[in-house]
Amino acid sequence: METKKELIHSFQYNAHNLLALFEGTTKFSGRGGWKSKMEAQSTLDESKYPRLNYVGDAFEFFVELMFEIIGPTKELGGIHDYKPQQGNDNGVDAICKNWDGAESVIQIKYKQDSRRLITANSDHLGNMVKEATLKYRIQPHDKNNKETTKYFVITTGKSLHHYTDDEFFLNNVKCIGWSQLCNILDGNKGFWKKAEEIVRSLG
Repeated sequence: METKKELIHSFQYNAHNLLALFEGTTKFSGRGGWKSKMEAQSTLDESKYPRLNYVGDAFEFFVELMFEIIGPTKELGGIHDYKPQQGNDNGVDAICKNWDGAESVIQIKYKQDSRRLITANSDHLGNMVKEATLKYRIQPHDKNNKETTKYFVITTGKSLHHYTDDEFFLNNVKCIGWSQLCNILDGNKGFWKKAEEIVRSLG
């Protein structure tokens, strides 16, 4: 008998209707997709749960659930042992292990516009590197030894702006953006079936 899945992110307790986000869902994008369902829910009671907080928390919960289901894959840097960090939001939303089994950090950025390029300044991405190095003592990967990156950004935006990627981060950050998420999730019926099963078990 399969062990019941345990998720950490508090959105599972605070969502307006968590099951409705997954029930009958078969894709991440488009009408009837998870993102549009979540955005519709985000405005139901803004006095209780402001919209911007709702969409950010919902996406963080989704990312935790996603890695619980798909496990480590080369395409996504081998992310596994995913643990949300929900204390003070200073740039690191989760710690995990990467393809090499090394401790790594993740910053999650919800963007309504999937064509948007995210930048270090406007999206406060620099905080991730500061937290990674000073709090978690996780240094950038060693490219000379062909190590896998230890810094990840996961976003519903398009990707990192080229200046942020090349000049600010010096190509030390792997961004998992909108197209990658849709390629993995849209029409993946096995994933969505499993997601709904896990969400039902949380109740």
